[in-house]
Amino acid sequence: MRRLVTLLGVALAPACIAADGPRAEETEYKRLDGTWRIVASEKDGVEQPPDQLPDRLLLTFRAGEFERGGGPRGTIQRIVPTTTPKQIDYRHAGTEKDVRGIYLVEGDVFVECSAPPGADRPTAFTSAKGSGHTLIVYKRVKKKID
Repeated sequence: MRRLVTLLGVALAPACIAADGPRAEETEYKRLDGTWRIVASEKDGVEQPPDQLPDRLLLTFRAGEFERGGGPRGTIQRIVPTTTPKQIDYRHAGTEKDVRGIYLVEGDVFVECSAPPGADRPTAFTSAKGSGHTLIVYKRVKKKID
């Protein structure tokens, strides 16, 4: 838990400034594009031990679509980068309910806190016992230069 809180504190420390209007969404999609590796995870108040986080668990965004670890795919249904915290709704392929969440991108760190499909959006980057919320911290995977 201490590690997750420390990582989250580092990610939240700098101020985030977003552009207004439709361009803000376009800019945000570009900030998300790329591959992210999970570095910390907590669900329903229970932290997953770092040694149990699979190295292969990646999240990849491309032009409003995503893929999680080579498995579940889907699309971003809605993104609102002008709220505090920023909001994101996405839907896995083959499902009917959106996953509602909040997020932060600061440099090479992406933090998301999401509710179960169809549930109310979290209002803070926390995952208290019984909330059903999942809090995940990712770090951007750097492209290798040949």
